[in-house]
Amino acid sequence: MDMKKTNIIRIGDFKATGKIVNAALAVLKSNRITEGEVTSEFEHEFAGISGKRYNVAVNSGTSALISALDALKFKYGVNTDSQVITTPVTYIADANAIIHSRLTPTFVDIDIPSLLITPDKIKEKIDDTVDNTCESISGILPVHLFGQMCNMSEINSIAKENSLFVLEDAAQAHGSTVDGDIAGSFGDISIFSFYVAHNMVAGEMGVVSSDYQSIIKYVKSIKSNGRVCTCDVCKRSEGKCPYQDKVQDPRFTHQYIGYNFKTTDLISSIALAQIKDLDKIITKRENNVRFLNYKIEDITHIFHLPKLPKRGDKISYLAYPMVLKQEYSDSVNIAKFRHELEQNGIETRPIFPSIPTRQPAYRKFKNAYYELLPNAEYVSDNGLYIGCHQYLSQDDLDRIVKTVDKILLHGGVLN
Repeated sequence: MDMKKTNIIRIGDFKATGKIVNAALAVLKSNRITEGEVTSEFEHEFAGISGKRYNVAVNSGTSALISALDALKFKYGVNTDSQVITTPVTYIADANAIIHSRLTPTFVDIDIPSLLITPDKIKEKIDDTVDNTCESISGILPVHLFGQMCNMSEINSIAKENSLFVLEDAAQAHGSTVDGDIAGSFGDISIFSFYVAHNMVAGEMGVVSSDYQSIIKYVKSIKSNGRVCTCDVCKRSEGKCPYQDKVQDPRFTHQYIGYNFKTTDLISSIALAQIKDLDKIITKRENNVRFLNYKIEDITHIFHLPKLPKRGDKISYLAYPMVLKQEYSDSVNIAKFRHELEQNGIETRPIFPSIPTRQPAYRKFKNAYYELLPNAEYVSDNGLYIGCHQYLSQDDLDRIVKTVDKILLHGGVLN
């Protein structure tokens, strides 16, 4: 196929609508593009999506993770090198953030087909750690992968029983709900990301959310190089600075060793312009997944496909994951399947490789996790995902169905 004449069906996409363009232009015309009133407005409005009272914008989802973990350490007096239970199948930022916060990632295996860590695996790890008197476990970091939510009610119960914090990674799940409870509303603290492939897009941006103002104050300080000032909007020029008489200039007085994780009003304006459209975005993605599941029904005996939400729930799908069923792992060449999709203009990605066993940066963990993460290893070799975003046309969806059918039945992929 001539790729120059074929539109590529991408994993994610972004369209600069009139609303987004006007919002960005307004910031540019104001001559104030650094973090200010637009970012504060976004943080206030985002409470309706995060389910948390306080929300702090930062420059990326990774920065959100690091800020949240550092804030939890300050708040709860978490010991350096203590363990945080998390998933081996996610973007590497989760494990990296744990390391950067001077903690230790502890991985438990995932479930297939959900691709999520489960309460029973978490409980098993905690029990094993207690029995073997290993280093202490301080928290749990579940990830709502591809918009599907972990069982947060049970995870929270386990955390409470064992005095652990919960950092909820909702980076890929803006607006997902279970029984009326929204992704991000469960943990002591939660994070979101606005990377270009995500459900809400701002290029690069993140949010840290919590109902605890004491935790949020740490986040605000950490993201600004640890400075004393944690006000939403600086009132110093109006003579209303609450710190002015207590310390030297609070903008240049630093109580912690932090980072420059601040975002800009320009980026915040792009995210703010999408908040009221999130329900439409979720509905379109759900409809796309429903259509694909229905139309490629003939291959449901070959692949695990995304589950559909229960009545009244929402799944804010990041993408459309496909995992080979065990009985077909020797019959389908998944690498060739991905290659053929790409050759036909359908962008793909492998399911995230198992972090402790497949990522070179984590090679020192490999022996410790040998044969302990069979499901994570399996999906590393036997899974992929494609796009299901709101910008796909009916022609795009029809082309996906036709191409998948052609490759599997006539492309030499299925033995």
